[in-house]
Amino acid sequence: MKNFLILLSLSLAACSGREEASQMKKLADQLCACKDAGCADKLFPEIEKYSAANEGKKVSASAADDYNAQIDRVEKCYLKLQEAAAAAPAK
Repeated sequence: MKNFLILLSLSLAACSGREEASQMKKLADQLCACKDAGCADKLFPEIEKYSAANEGKKVSASAADDYNAQIDRVEKCYLKLQEAAAAAPAK
């Protein structure tokens, strides 16, 4: 999990354009719609792959801000699901 967040953080300043920000919003929407950590864990490889593919792109500041806002949503939603999973009693 920590490595995932580091990867996303490293790509924050380096990626995005309007199309990329729109796609990251879709991915963030999907992850934030998850009801459990297992669902979010299934989306991580796709989000990591997408983030890595966009690393280093030169874009406008506003597009980068939009992309980064979606990365922040991904992190918050993921952490919320992980905290809920940790607090849930074992089955």
